Amino acid sequence: MRFDRCALLVATFLTAAGAPAAGPMAPADQEAAGSQSKIGLMDERGRGVPGDYGEARRRFLKAAASGDAAAEFGLGVLSARGLGTPKDYVEAERWFRKAAEQGLAAGQFNLGVLYAHGLGVAQDYVLAHLWFSLAAAQGEEGAKAALDEAAARMAPSEIAEAERLANDWKPSTWALRL
Repeated sequence: MRFDRCALLVATFLTAAGAPAAGPMAPADQEAAGSQSKIGLMDERGRGVPGDYGEARRRFLKAAASGDAAAEFGLGVLSARGLGTPKDYVEAERWFRKAAEQGLAAGQFNLGVLYAHGLGVAQDYVLAHLWFSLAAAQGEEGAKAALDEAAARMAPSEIAEAERLANDWKPSTWALRL
């Protein structure tokens, strides 16, 4: 198996459905953010409404402002694929990182893809391995194969460093909030 830029398409919002929201939010705020994220997904996919990436982006931005990891992931997908916005891997990395830092497996996997390919970031197999490892631990589809492929390109000392980083990693609701 080889890394493929299409791997960004593998992760879906279905994986992100149970993602934790950032920080303590009032129940009404959680419901509003979750609703905006779900409506944004409907807009993106054209389910029940005509597909409108611009509207999906607007709704995802609103939900992401409340720390909704699924919305942050959605913004990463839109940015990486150039849907409703110009293709921008730097922007995609920013959104995938926010979702990944909260423990969202789909965000972790896609962040690993960006590091493996050097898309929007410097190519770094240690960081790719870290994110693939975290995603694989949650059962993210394709993460184990991607982890094995990253490891095949690394020296034993690099694998040890990536494993140390993965063991030390803790989800965060505040990390890298921009």
